[in-house]
Amino acid sequence: MSEEKAKDYSHLDNTTTRWYVMVHKNPQKLDLMLKRENATYRSIPGDMRQIEYFIPFCFLSRVHETGDATVVKAASFANQLREDFHDFAFFHTTERGIAELLDKPWNAGLRYRLRHFRDLHRNAVTISDAEMNTLLRVFSERKLKYTIGLPVADPSPDMTVSITANGPFNGQTARIIAVKHMPDGISLTLGVTLFQGVREIKLPDFRLSDIHLERNVEDIIGWTFIQTVEATLLDILSRRINHKETDDSRQQDSDTLNRLFLYSYITISDPAVSAYFLALMLICSHLRFDKPSTAALIEKAKAILNPDAEEKTVHRSPLTAHREPLVALGPQASATLCFALYVATRDANYRTLGKQLVQHLRENSKLSIVNSQLSIFRLASLASKLRSKRSRR
Repeated sequence: MSEEKAKDYSHLDNTTTRWYVMVHKNPQKLDLMLKRENATYRSIPGDMRQIEYFIPFCFLSRVHETGDATVVKAASFANQLREDFHDFAFFHTTERGIAELLDKPWNAGLRYRLRHFRDLHRNAVTISDAEMNTLLRVFSERKLKYTIGLPVADPSPDMTVSITANGPFNGQTARIIAVKHMPDGISLTLGVTLFQGVREIKLPDFRLSDIHLERNVEDIIGWTFIQTVEATLLDILSRRINHKETDDSRQQDSDTLNRLFLYSYITISDPAVSAYFLALMLICSHLRFDKPSTAALIEKAKAILNPDAEEKTVHRSPLTAHREPLVALGPQASATLCFALYVATRDANYRTLGKQLVQHLRENSKLSIVNSQLSIFRLASLASKLRSKRSRR
């Protein structure tokens, strides 16, 4: 039986080196075979060949999740990083070099073979030296908390930021995946695409000081956008109050609320517009069942309505106590803020104040924010269907 004819690799590029993203089900077995291959090369006098590769799972040792809560949490994230990259291996070589490697007898004899990681078009994925260096820094630091997964479908193109914080991702473009309003400020989860967009790395706990918004706020928050957000939130609120939800609508509303809430971190310079948008985001947060963000936004809204009052004395005489900030904001923005606070807290004082402002609008036909009164009247009607919480004696 004649020997099988050797494959011809001469038509493949053997000059340009890239980082090839590969996958293998047994990284430790792969590492062993690659070490044997490199040892074979070194045993041949004058043979300068070496397979340059990096296997994250073998590089990252498992950390024991013991100790106090902080240590356990950090160890858990480190171990998750190791598992997220379990199947990945990176090879710095040429097109010919990777083809020859895949055809090695030891690879053909493995139960799970080394193979290309491919994009949605079935093309082999390669990454630049810069992206590989970023990953190497991430693996070395291990202090970053993140998870790896598929990019979220239909990301909002408006929420693109540049990372300015020192670290492996400094200077990279990211998108905002989630927003949390905390007592000490805004906490963002950012997404950075990897491997030609096939994967996304999710980075939590970023602060506003860590990013730069790539688009002007005025390009994102405009009257049309605000009106659309308001109409959408009132539709969802109406379905929930009137018990008109279905399984499909509930899932769709959840996705919509999560998307809209991404805009909640943006600062708006105009006080009236800022208060109006804050009210909408408070309703959005409440509908999302996001308790930390809702609590933080409630405190912001209270501070706007009564900046000098202590919590114990708020709302004893609604219209009188809040007259100065309400005049500054205008009746429609103020009424929306009051009804939003009522929806989130069920404190009847806010509903009373909102009703007084709506009556003022009816009598004077004044518009302060948008070109229609229908939205505030609809919000007032929906709020009237919600029970207020009983006062504690």
